[in-house]
Amino acid sequence: MTIRKRRSSQALFVVCMLLLGVSGCVFWHNFSTNFNTLYLAEWHLDAYEAQQKAIVPPNANGAVALLNHRWFDEEFAMRQRSIKEGDPISIVPSFSQSLSATKEITNVHLDSAIILGSKILADKNPSKYVEDALLVVGKAQFYKNDFTGAQRKFLELLYKFPQTKHMAEVEVFLTRATILNHHLDTATAELDHAIAVTAQTNDKLAMSGLHRAKAELIYAMNHDSLAAIASELHQAEDGLEGEQLARLAYEEGAVYYMNADWPEAERAFKTTFDNAKDEYLTGEAHIAHALALRESGDLAGARTELQAVIGRAKFGGSHGPARFELAYTEELIARRDVGNNLKSSEFQDVQHPALRAEYFMLDTIYKNSSALILSRSKFRQAEMFREMGYYDSAAKLAAGLIGTKDFSTPAMNSYVSDQASSLASFSRWKNELEHIDSLEAGINHTAPMPVSKPGGQIHNAAAANHLKALQEALGARWNPGRPTPLTGDDSLRVQEIEKRMKDKADPLGGKFTITDTSHFLDSIHFLAATAHYQLGRAYETFGEISQARSEYIASMDLPGANLSASDTAKGAHFAQTLYAWLTLEHREKNERVKDSLLHELLTHYGQTIYAEQARNIYIGIDRNSPGELAYKKAYQDLRDKGIDAAKPDFLQIVATYSQDDVAPRSLYAIGERYEELVRYDSALLYYRRIQREYPFSSYAMSLRPRLADASNPGMAHAPAPTIDPLLTPQNGQMPPDNSNQVPGNPNLLQRGNGQPRQRPNAPQVPPPAPPPGVGQPPPQPEPPPDGLPPPPQPMLPGTPPPHK
Repeated sequence: MTIRKRRSSQALFVVCMLLLGVSGCVFWHNFSTNFNTLYLAEWHLDAYEAQQKAIVPPNANGAVALLNHRWFDEEFAMRQRSIKEGDPISIVPSFSQSLSATKEITNVHLDSAIILGSKILADKNPSKYVEDALLVVGKAQFYKNDFTGAQRKFLELLYKFPQTKHMAEVEVFLTRATILNHHLDTATAELDHAIAVTAQTNDKLAMSGLHRAKAELIYAMNHDSLAAIASELHQAEDGLEGEQLARLAYEEGAVYYMNADWPEAERAFKTTFDNAKDEYLTGEAHIAHALALRESGDLAGARTELQAVIGRAKFGGSHGPARFELAYTEELIARRDVGNNLKSSEFQDVQHPALRAEYFMLDTIYKNSSALILSRSKFRQAEMFREMGYYDSAAKLAAGLIGTKDFSTPAMNSYVSDQASSLASFSRWKNELEHIDSLEAGINHTAPMPVSKPGGQIHNAAAANHLKALQEALGARWNPGRPTPLTGDDSLRVQEIEKRMKDKADPLGGKFTITDTSHFLDSIHFLAATAHYQLGRAYETFGEISQARSEYIASMDLPGANLSASDTAKGAHFAQTLYAWLTLEHREKNERVKDSLLHELLTHYGQTIYAEQARNIYIGIDRNSPGELAYKKAYQDLRDKGIDAAKPDFLQIVATYSQDDVAPRSLYAIGERYEELVRYDSALLYYRRIQREYPFSSYAMSLRPRLADASNPGMAHAPAPTIDPLLTPQNGQMPPDNSNQVPGNPNLLQRGNGQPRQRPNAPQVPPPAPPPGVGQPPPQPEPPPDGLPPPPQPMLPGTPPPHK
């Protein structure tokens, strides 16, 4: 019995040991599998992040290259310019890390991390590694730009593990993912919760990441909240030290600089060069600090600091920008000394030679190494020459900057290119004005009095002819340095040559004569008015508003102007000048002057495209004006009674309101209705009248390609506003069959009752719905209010007319 019990106990022990071994193997298998899987997933994620750090530095401004230098003064100038225009440019968010690690989204490490992490998440028996796996998969999806998937994983992690050990890191990535998904409310709620929770742990490193994410969130919600962004970046510096502190302080200083908070910008940049280990970053911080000093008015301090940067070899990567900024600082000091009057003798005789030497040194040093420095140097020299009054020299220097891409931002490139183009135009029209003045003075110019030359010699036209006759008569014996004895034959020959020259000379004694003086004066006066307009546009580009106004006034002061005359080139010029002038006053907030100019434009030049553009922008069409009411009645008669009944009313509108938009619109309505009735000769009559009497109206603009096509057989047909689009050749198709043309007008296809025939093998399409005929209501869609047909869209010169 005892032996049997002992055997039973041994068997039971063996069974227990076997069961324990089996369960231990399963536990060990699960443990080792999940642990190894998570380890490999984290290894792949770390490998990807290490690769990205090698590609993208933590702060892009730390790259040791001139191309990556940040030109704060250019960014700030363009931002201030855009704020004045009412459309602020957002700052460069270099402090944001939302996309800093997503340069390479197709990567085997990211795919491996997602596959391995998903394997742990798919296990039916959840383990303690799920928390880490969710973080790994979420980060990998974020790096692959799958922000929706990343947001889902991070939210799942926070839901399953409310007190997760990865709280701060998860919230930072979740905030960036929700920002990129434009779920800003979710990002705000999650980030505020994370900051409140992390504040209790006193984890300064985690709080730094959260505050930096908060700065990114503020930028995404309102990119103009620069003070709030800078405040969050400043709080993010708490707990950091060394290089991390220096880089973040540099970003804080950049935001304060763009916000024009110079004391805070100086403090932040000083923090950078006090803590930075990277010599390039230190040099960049010194330059930025000098620019902040310069903007605050401390030009001497800025000059001293820039000289210190140039004097230290370890800041060699920053020497190029520092040399340019030093030269520009010297220019600002010189401008301050002369009260910004560059036309003064003190500046031109004393200051400018030294500044020219500074910029020449820049051109010499970087001639073969940096187009960025050369472009900036040429631009500053061109600006100085312009303000000194040397427009030809300025235009010559700036010619190479038209279309430049060498400046820091697209806005700055556009600004410099516009300045360069305006300089070229300014120089050209300035010379044209001088030439016009000399021509006008020469019309009534008499023969000049003899002019005394050095040495007491008298030089006039007769003496010049005698000298030429002597040279021709003596030939090889001619010696200007020593008188040659003349024989009798020589004297006779000289007299014959002088007589021949006198016979060929101007019979009016050298006076400047023109057959039709009045027409010539009218032409040069109009050219002078055009030159004044172009100078005004250039002055606008230069920011010299008072000079621009003066040029616009001079452009309007054209002799022989008649405001009551029909639309001519002069009228279009006046309308263009008024439009430019009132736009300038509107931008300068001078509403009373703008309203006065607008009234002048609409009263005297209401039929031009400039008046139409101004009307659409500033006031809209007055439907209750006398002209509009008369047009409304005439158009209603056209719909109800036909063209014969409405035509006299339309023509009366043209005679009564000749300077209003209803005049060309009435002619256009008549021509359009005749065209719909297949009376093309009558339609062309009124279309030609629009081109003759209102050549600068939008209706004439829309008719130009059609009538040009009609006068050039064989050219492609340009559709009129009312031509059905089915008749217009589509891309990749043959032009429409022109066999059904109007006799006498080979390029006007018949329409209305005369349907164009279909091409062979072309898809059969139903005929277009007839246009609103006489005595029937218009088809859908309904016409504009008050029964006005939609006129062509307003266009400025040089733009193609709209086609319906």
